[in-house]
Amino acid sequence: MAPSTTLWALPPQTVGKHLVLRSYLGAWLGILGPSVPKLVLIDGYAGPGEYKGHEWGSPLIALNVFESHSARDRIVATPMFLFLEENPKRYAHLKSLVAPIALRLGRRARVDVETGRFDASMSDLLDAIEADGFQLAPTFVMVDPFGVSHLPMALMGRILKNPKAEVFISFMFESIKRHRGTPEFEPHLDELFGCRNWRDMDRVAGVETRKKFVLDLYETQLRAVGAKYVTRFELWDGGRFIYAIYFATSNALGCDRMKQAIWSADPSGSYQFRGGRESQILLFGPDFQILEQELRDAFGGEEVGVDELDSWVRTDKTQFHSGHLRKALKSMEIDGSLSVRAGTRTRKKTFPNGTRLTIAPVK
Repeated sequence: MAPSTTLWALPPQTVGKHLVLRSYLGAWLGILGPSVPKLVLIDGYAGPGEYKGHEWGSPLIALNVFESHSARDRIVATPMFLFLEENPKRYAHLKSLVAPIALRLGRRARVDVETGRFDASMSDLLDAIEADGFQLAPTFVMVDPFGVSHLPMALMGRILKNPKAEVFISFMFESIKRHRGTPEFEPHLDELFGCRNWRDMDRVAGVETRKKFVLDLYETQLRAVGAKYVTRFELWDGGRFIYAIYFATSNALGCDRMKQAIWSADPSGSYQFRGGRESQILLFGPDFQILEQELRDAFGGEEVGVDELDSWVRTDKTQFHSGHLRKALKSMEIDGSLSVRAGTRTRKKTFPNGTRLTIAPVK
């Protein structure tokens, strides 16, 4: 439910999401900043910029990531920050916070704060770009609403049609569950999913199974409108599911870096991250047995190169990331579930590029 005040207390699980955001944006700027002329960050539901206790919101976090970046001297791109906020009081508060930072950054960045609804503002921006025959520059779009209205899947598709665009979406399942039986709410859900299939949730027995059906459907629809890779994770507060986060991109490296950002956000307090497709996977302190089983399922009985495995683990075929791969392979060599072709490496229990190995087939 949307807060009625201009500022509100920082929810503990939002701390985790902000850690992920900070980590990923740092990688995004560091990888693309030295090689492209322009980067765009759009926060579609920017809020007032801070919380009741003066903790930073996502706009100030994003600006700080750029301003304090360890590689900023090598960043040749001019980042363009667009913060959208529909609520007039929150917009005014955000503008007052951002103004001195924008002044300090000067020509090193362009910072705009605008009032308006995300879907309308984003559509206007895409209309103007497409009318000129251009595509979006490398763009990271944050979509963090309080509900599910005015978030058409068609708009996600227009964004993702641009190969260098990525979206980071907070998906509010509780809003769907709460308003499911309200007739005037149904058109919003048709737009949200870009189809009417969400109605089939009523045929699914069990709360958890119904939740999984809805979350899987949204992921499927993101892929249908152009996302090549979709990383999904869940935010929980103790034993209570809060919402799901989807990251959609066309770039395997971006997919891998987002997974690294999620795994690196060490939970504190009661909140925790769980894997999207396998919600029993707690995204902290990896259990490599799960990754080992995934490797056996995908490659068991065939000889493969470490390079091929590295490419696979970077994608959304697993919730683990490339930094986990060699640790899992080492464990598998120790327990005898893989063998290495002689002459393709010089030291045991290491897996440099060029190593050829065979994983024992699934029994």
